Amino acid sequence: MEGIERIEERINLGGNNRFLVLYGTGIDDIFCTKNYSLTTFDTALQQVLTNAGFNRIAFFAPHRPIFFLDSKDSYQTVHSHKNIYENRVNYEVNDLTPKLGTGPLQERFLYKKKDIFNNNIKQTGIGDLNSLKTLDAFMRDTSENRTAVVLLQAESTLKFFGDQRSMAGIIGEWSRFPSGNHNLCVLSFSANNYQDLVEISHSLPIPEIRTTILKKSEFKVMNDCVVSIDSPDHYEILRYLRKVDQTRPLDMDFQQFQILSEWMAAEGLTMREWISRVEQTESINLDSASELGWFSFIRHPGKSAEDDLDQLIGLESVKNRVKEISAWMKINQSRVLSDGSIREPILAHMMFTGNPGTGKTTVARLFGEILRNNGFLGRGHLVEVKASDLIAEYVGGTGIKTNQVVDQAMDGVLFLDEAYMLTEKNRGGYGQEALDTLLTRMENDRSRFVVIVAGYPEKMKQFRKSNPGLARRIPEENIIDFPDFSPQDLFEILAQFLRNRDLTISPTVDESLKRIIRNMYLQRDSTFGNAGEIRNLVDGIERRRAFRIQDGSNINHAGIEIADIPETYKSYLTSDAGSIEEIFISIDDMIGLDSVKELLKQRFARLQYDQIRISQDPSYSPDTNGNHMLFLGNPGTGKTSVARLTGEAMKKLGVLRKGHLVEVTRADLVAGFVGQTAIKTQEKIEQALDGILFIDEAYTLTRGGPQDFGQEAVDTLVKLMDQFQNRLVVIAAGYPDEMTTFIDSNPGLASRFNHSLNFPDYSILELVEILVRAAQIDGFSLPDSLNSDLEKILNHWKSYGKTKNANARAALNLLDMMKTNLAVRIIQKTNSNQSISIS
Repeated sequence: MEGIERIEERINLGGNNRFLVLYGTGIDDIFCTKNYSLTTFDTALQQVLTNAGFNRIAFFAPHRPIFFLDSKDSYQTVHSHKNIYENRVNYEVNDLTPKLGTGPLQERFLYKKKDIFNNNIKQTGIGDLNSLKTLDAFMRDTSENRTAVVLLQAESTLKFFGDQRSMAGIIGEWSRFPSGNHNLCVLSFSANNYQDLVEISHSLPIPEIRTTILKKSEFKVMNDCVVSIDSPDHYEILRYLRKVDQTRPLDMDFQQFQILSEWMAAEGLTMREWISRVEQTESINLDSASELGWFSFIRHPGKSAEDDLDQLIGLESVKNRVKEISAWMKINQSRVLSDGSIREPILAHMMFTGNPGTGKTTVARLFGEILRNNGFLGRGHLVEVKASDLIAEYVGGTGIKTNQVVDQAMDGVLFLDEAYMLTEKNRGGYGQEALDTLLTRMENDRSRFVVIVAGYPEKMKQFRKSNPGLARRIPEENIIDFPDFSPQDLFEILAQFLRNRDLTISPTVDESLKRIIRNMYLQRDSTFGNAGEIRNLVDGIERRRAFRIQDGSNINHAGIEIADIPETYKSYLTSDAGSIEEIFISIDDMIGLDSVKELLKQRFARLQYDQIRISQDPSYSPDTNGNHMLFLGNPGTGKTSVARLTGEAMKKLGVLRKGHLVEVTRADLVAGFVGQTAIKTQEKIEQALDGILFIDEAYTLTRGGPQDFGQEAVDTLVKLMDQFQNRLVVIAAGYPDEMTTFIDSNPGLASRFNHSLNFPDYSILELVEILVRAAQIDGFSLPDSLNSDLEKILNHWKSYGKTKNANARAALNLLDMMKTNLAVRIIQKTNSNQSISIS
């Protein structure tokens, strides 16, 4: 029999191992041989052992103690040597009923020759100690016969054996046989994965078997005593398809047979499952297999994984990197060293960084197929997991669980999303155990599987630094950044979704959807789902459309209308502002600040122009750095008020979604110890997202020199201004001279603050006007004759330095004093029962 590679290639029968433990989905599977016949696991195992030189192979199962599959061969090794057990066996040749005389089995009988080939053998039961002693005699025999004892369904055979003490003693003794004894005990367990096998091992009464199984969990991943027999590869499946083709011709040529078998093998299903599917299918070809849902993702006949990669929307830089790495691996696979050996496998483990919905999983799947096509991986399938899939809830279980996941990914790609969660402190140390286990497998099995860790860019950078082993196994060149999709890419993705669902849109709706996507992109944060968010939009549109047309007669051809767009997304179309003139009215209403008003009008006109151009050309991208500004001037010159008005105006113009103002000083950004300033600064910036971050007296951040924590706040600010360039406007304010020092403290500040507004001190008349207006807002009326007195008082204060650098604050302080005097006067009159007026 040929074609039992699935077992033969996985096990090592050339060593001195006493026990060989087999598990996996293949244990209960069907095997297709090279002569196109179907056989069971025990028959396939029999052939593998025979090929390895075992000429006596005895099977033992719960339902059938001691039987042979090779007819006369194993029988002859039992009966043909009178001195087989060191002259302790006394044969009666006439009736061919051998007795074991004075040996360990004493006067026990072996099976008669006529019974060995009789299907109606009388069974003695799972607890038959006599059968076990017979197997013990086989294992002790060191004659020219090499024996393999196979315990099928070992979990039942060992766990429910009647005399477990005797069984444990006999089988345990086998592990201590001298090295000259080359006999082997094979135990097959009906455990689909290693974790299940370990759980079974805890209930086994034989310590030596438990030890053999648990060796693998102690990072000894190359342990050839414990081997998983898995699903068939594409060669075996191809043979099965050829067998089917002999009885009912399939509508495929040779190349299509190859493709279909590769697709089927990549799914990791058993041969038994494929036989069931094929037998229930009338017509089998590439198209019908895809339509029947045989594959975990869409397969395109006639298209390669490289073709699918090229057709992904956007991601040009990602595509180029994948092709570059793939070409390198392909060349390395075909290169042979001068001594004829293959070069050491390259490190193919990768890190994908990017926000959700940027195509990381899709590219990982295609990458696995590409590596399979160029010979680096045997199957190229994708196993997608998160940190929680590797971590157990009990001590010792995490390593087992991680190894189990890796076993599933063998010959393919293990995609670990949000990998940084493994290093979170709240994992109780189990995350680190999972990471250590994974790193060991990444090194020892580097030629058999590829790990791709993925997640948010900043968190993944910290994750890679958290363990030196990660940097060694994932070189810098193996890091691929997935940028957010551009508005054009997002709209193309939307159009693709609509085409796939047979949904049509009018030019009016088309324009509205472009505006929605553009504004979604500009106002996105780190949770923006990219393609996932577009899918949610299309789902919402389809639901509302279905409700609108459910009673219509032309349902299949009803196009999308504006009414079908969910309100959540319609909010990106509307603005709470009127015309630019209304915004300018608010500016003109400010007292004084003529030069500031003029510059603001110019800036707001530019922003309005940008919004109009975007609506006509979605590909247009204005320079958002121009929105950041410096407000230079003494205290009380209206900087905070203008900053607040700027936020409101930018919201009305559609530049900022909220337009709120978050006012901070050095104390709000700088911490008192190492490592906390960046966190504190980031928290304030996140509060200001979609609005204005107003940093008053910003120069105080750089007064302490290069070693001061304030410099860390500046560096963090510069980095996050780029990261949130479409969602944040920063206004830094302070004295003119000191602000020059602030800008010079970091090279990135000058390029980000392109506009400076100088706030001059208010004149005495402007201060009086500020006081009068503030009084009116509070409901007080002041006679015009009072203005001259107010001018005299403010001039007097200025002469004595009371209003130096105070400006509007001086006027408001004077108003506060007037309110206090009014209150005293009124209360005195109230107490004397006089008629009063509080105006």
